[in-house]
Amino acid sequence: MLEELDPPTYQAELALPCPIRVPLERAFLDQRENGTLPDLRILLEGHANKGEKADRDLAKAHPHELPWLLLTPGVGWLYGKESRARLMDSGAFQDPSGWARDSGPMPELRDPEGHVSILAANLTVLVVDDHRAQGRKRLESWSDLLDPSWESGLALRGNGKTFCETTLLTLLDHFGWDSMPNLRRAVGGFGHPAQMVKSLSKPGPTTPPAATLPLFFARLIPRREGLRIVWPREGAIASPVTMLVRKGAPEEVMELARWLCGREVADLCSNVGLPSCHPEHPWTIAEGRNLLWIGWDTIREQDLEEQLTRLQALFEGAGT
Repeated sequence: MLEELDPPTYQAELALPCPIRVPLERAFLDQRENGTLPDLRILLEGHANKGEKADRDLAKAHPHELPWLLLTPGVGWLYGKESRARLMDSGAFQDPSGWARDSGPMPELRDPEGHVSILAANLTVLVVDDHRAQGRKRLESWSDLLDPSWESGLALRGNGKTFCETTLLTLLDHFGWDSMPNLRRAVGGFGHPAQMVKSLSKPGPTTPPAATLPLFFARLIPRREGLRIVWPREGAIASPVTMLVRKGAPEEVMELARWLCGREVADLCSNVGLPSCHPEHPWTIAEGRNLLWIGWDTIREQDLEEQLTRLQALFEGAGT
């Protein structure tokens, strides 16, 4: 494992979606051992281990207080109006990918201002046990969850106090505030994706018959009759993996940044269900399966921090 140091000493901090953390750490250690990558002081951890407080603290930082390179998933507190102006839109960061913004897969995820790099997307889909969902509207879309029949029928990624920021903000953008109380009523449980995989594999009498899950975890559930992965009609929710690299970063940090933007990491992401934005990487999602992306217009025109504060207050205690 990578050594743990006090955060101020890190040159790079990588908070990763759970599916990619171990493969990427192994690849980094291999590259460092064979001399391809420099021996950086780096913190590499699963994003789920950080918690909401760490994300909110990050959003309050100034550029000089951050490591030279920062990797973080999701659309959350960092994308709030005030924190975005102070950080990603401040002119203190650069996009070292060199990717043309209109080429390759998922060009809509790339920052049109060129301040940050979007390396890949973690995709959230639905899983439903039709046998246990009898009497409810057949689940084919996100909008079906707003139907009264889905009251207390959904397990939502979260801890009961806070829930997945990207999911809530994206569905708010798509359906509006009037629909959020209906979505809240649908929540009958919560947990880390690994916990929800276990519950859906061997459900108990109180296990909700449906759950929101990253595609990687949805594929881990043993297949059985009546249990299916639902790619919602509106699209799988796209949660971007964002990289911020401060201008003036030393060359060894830039080497890491270029590796993270390279084909090896693109393959690692794609292999665990996180399609890469690399312009030369093949699209690995079946034709006709859309993505539901909140969009840069929404990110830059609205105050997502204010919306997220309201959303977390509305959903607090859901599923308990």
